[in-house]
Amino acid sequence: MDEFSDTISWLKNRKEIAQGDLKELNSGKRYFINGNDITATMRQRTEMDVSKLDDLIAAFESYRYNDAQA
Repeated sequence: MDEFSDTISWLKNRKEIAQGDLKELNSGKRYFINGNDITATMRQRTEMDVSKLDDLIAAFESYRYNDAQA
């Protein structure tokens, strides 16, 4: 595997983890810190993580594809 493949694989793995976290957050389980419900904040951040990971994966795959075409 080349460096891009390793990076893309890591990003996809991290995205799967974030999607699992998001599924758990949407299941109704609540998270608290010092009595404050942080579930909505965690859900929002995790959704942003998934979106950013999608963007990074697309960028790396596009760069690898374009580099191979050159």
